[in-house]
Amino acid sequence: MKKILSYLFLIVLVLLIIYLGFMTKKAFDNSNYQAVKLTSGEIYFGKLHLFPRLKMTDVYYFPHASALVKEQDKVSVTENQLLPLSDMTFQPTNTLYLLKEQVLWWTDLSSDSQIIKFIKQTKEVK
Repeated sequence: MKKILSYLFLIVLVLLIIYLGFMTKKAFDNSNYQAVKLTSGEIYFGKLHLFPRLKMTDVYYFPHASALVKEQDKVSVTENQLLPLSDMTFQPTNTLYLLKEQVLWWTDLSSDSQIIKFIKQTKEVK
């Protein structure tokens, strides 16, 4: 009887490990792009990483209409233009660390999304 319980425990433990592996796959899989909306109303697009810390890489955003963007030694106003985070005036790295308390929601973007198409076109030009 003790042997049967030991085998049963071992089987349950292995199944639990497999289940947790599938459930946490998203934490390590950063091949898809996501949209993240913050409590400030801003929406960022990029690759969301849940582990070990909440962050986005390859980040793009829509600046507010009054946002100033440096463009060939001139400063101009942009409206409804998707920009890489690294194109901001102070040139940050293309990683955005997020506080989970500031995230309202996030969602995966489909591969035929206009955002994804624009990001791929932008990368091909560079």
